[in-house]
Amino acid sequence: MSGRDPDAILDELGAALEGAWVRDGARRRLALPRPRPLRAGRRGLIAAAAVALALVPTAIATRDAVWAPDPPPLPAQLRPRDAVVPGTAGTPVYVGAGTQRDVAWRLSATTCRYGTIEAVGLFLSVPGGGAGARCDVAARTPGASPAALAARRVQTYYDPASNLTWAFGALPAGARAVDVTSRPYGGGTPATARIAAATVDPRAVEQGHLPSGVRVFVIALAGGRDVARVRVSDAAGAQLLSCEGGRCDR
Repeated sequence: MSGRDPDAILDELGAALEGAWVRDGARRRLALPRPRPLRAGRRGLIAAAAVALALVPTAIATRDAVWAPDPPPLPAQLRPRDAVVPGTAGTPVYVGAGTQRDVAWRLSATTCRYGTIEAVGLFLSVPGGGAGARCDVAARTPGASPAALAARRVQTYYDPASNLTWAFGALPAGARAVDVTSRPYGGGTPATARIAAATVDPRAVEQGHLPSGVRVFVIALAGGRDVARVRVSDAAGAQLLSCEGGRCDR
């Protein structure tokens, strides 16, 4: 691998995947316009900035058919020479669907296991495009290792068609609430929105071999925004995860 920043490499891979996904969708007559590449959230916050809390309603309903399309193969030219192939990979399944800010969305998930390490790749589809991650881009590089991919639970995507920034992620079973702190592109006052962590249909968990009790969240934020921090808490309000740049630590 080159000496480039790992996040930049993963974002380039994500952009290539989006294009391949759309081309694959065209063959299935489900093509979507090519979206812009993922944009990682900025790290850190202005400590003294005012934060506005808003409770965001959620409506996640799994489709009757939980099977999702297979993601297309990663282009050979973008596959790392030191790639780590997962030992096993689950079947792609839909783990949520709904409408936010008058825009319909669907979320699919794929589980990949690298020995004792388990990673869940998510892909969000909206009428204007889509974005996400896959777990077979792992490499023997610190920023792209299986452990790093497993820690990258949160993804973001700006959809120019609706002028919305989407944040979505896979969460542990104990997750109950998600606080998403973001600010407008180019700077501005940070704001925090709260959304409930949603359960996943047991059929999808079983058929996709997803982690037991896995939960997900999807939130649409008005305009172009940098997602700076995501805080995940349990039923008692205690912090389970703190995520910056998509990567989560306890």
